[in-house]
Amino acid sequence: MSIIRNINAIGTLSNRDIEHIENELKISFPDDYKQFLVNYNGGSVELNESNQLAIDGLSEKVTIDVLYGINTGYDNANIDFWTDKLKEDLLPETIIIGDSIMHGFFVMICSGELKGIYYWDDTYYFETSNDEGNTYWIASTFTEFMQLWALEV
Repeated sequence: MSIIRNINAIGTLSNRDIEHIENELKISFPDDYKQFLVNYNGGSVELNESNQLAIDGLSEKVTIDVLYGINTGYDNANIDFWTDKLKEDLLPETIIIGDSIMHGFFVMICSGELKGIYYWDDTYYFETSNDEGNTYWIASTFTEFMQLWALEV
């Protein structure tokens, strides 16, 4: 994985820490995401215009705020905290990997035909969101997701 700019890393992790969470959640994370966790363990993103992304189906751009980690010392900055809290609303093999400062979550479906990164407008903030559709596709891989935000160099 390339060096990531504009992110304040939470720290680093061991592969053992990641395996523990994968076992707890009964999910296998993609390799590029595991590498991100080992190197950064999530982090907050400097808010600026380069961190805004237009997403198909939404009328406004979304700004990334935080990418969650594991055992960060803050429950609300942990992947397992949000994934457990909202698991009834998630598809199988899905984890919550971060949030937008505005109102929604970034989720990763880790396997299957829907595999990829999505924006979940859980609060129905956007006009186009409703009970039939409030999740919007962003990228096929975590690496692609990061490149879209211009966070990798």
